[in-house]
Amino acid sequence: MTDDSAVQNNEMISYAQNYEDVILQRIFANESTGFYVDIGACHPIHDSVTQHFYLRGWHGINVEPQPELFGVFQRLRERDTNLNICVGCKPGKQTLYVTADQGTSTLDSTLARHYQDTGRVTQEIDVEVVPLADIWKQHVGSRRVDFLKIDVEGFEKDVLASADFAVVNPRILLVESVHPDSHEPVHQEWESLISAYYCLFYFDGLNRFYYRKDYPVDIPRCSTPPNVFDEFKTYREYLVEQACHHLEDEVEDKNTQIRNFGQLLEQKDAALQKAADAYNDLRSQIDWYLSEQGEGYKAQIGNFEQLLKQKDAALQDAADAYKELRARFDEQLDEIELLTRSKD
Repeated sequence: MTDDSAVQNNEMISYAQNYEDVILQRIFANESTGFYVDIGACHPIHDSVTQHFYLRGWHGINVEPQPELFGVFQRLRERDTNLNICVGCKPGKQTLYVTADQGTSTLDSTLARHYQDTGRVTQEIDVEVVPLADIWKQHVGSRRVDFLKIDVEGFEKDVLASADFAVVNPRILLVESVHPDSHEPVHQEWESLISAYYCLFYFDGLNRFYYRKDYPVDIPRCSTPPNVFDEFKTYREYLVEQACHHLEDEVEDKNTQIRNFGQLLEQKDAALQKAADAYNDLRSQIDWYLSEQGEGYKAQIGNFEQLLKQKDAALQDAADAYKELRARFDEQLDEIELLTRSKD
């Protein structure tokens, strides 16, 4: 998520599962650079304790044995050292029981048998196990480590036992301290391994937070759960907001298109109205022209009909005169014929 930032408008985004990064932010708020070690890193963004700090410019070491998740770290955490291994007391190969639920895979064989009985194990893979002391020696050295986070699904004691805390000396140590399945506290199993160097200052219901005795923290400031005064939102809330903003942008784009289409329709309506007005004007002119010319045509036709009537009357008179002459001619012929007969 390259467009994310650790703080949006002075509001922190918490990526962690149980707001662990909010507690850490209280401690390291004024430190723009820092270094972390994350054992059981799982994913570089989702439920990540380190993502907030990575986006602030920090870097560190991520230990993640699952190949697919390790590949995600390789893509998204270029400044970090990413190790595709497990951590424990016995170096060499061990079986990692991969589960369907992200973040619950384990090296603990007892826990794995329970997962197998409930059908949660999807894969068994051989992984390389390296002691924490060796990782520290090879990848940390004398560098100051600001916090070490351990979340290995029931294998925390083995991880802690693989370190010499006289050398492995993060300023803050946070360890998942409840049983992955029963959620019962388990810190009593391993707390003695760190008690010479670390003091408890906070328990969030899932993790126990310790500070190194030579690096005391503001305990009163860290004694309350994450709350409104921390001014943060969860990553899921951030994603919902981004989705809402995206939808708002889409809606605004659609509204702009609708407005533009409405303006186009108005322009088309105006053009159609203009054409209709022009048509009506032309039709009126045609009707007027036909009306005016029609009266003239009617007058001409009337004159022509009158002339025809006059011609018809003249023809009738001529015909009557012809008949009269013809009758008189016929009478004269009859008289001549009688005279001729009388002489004979």
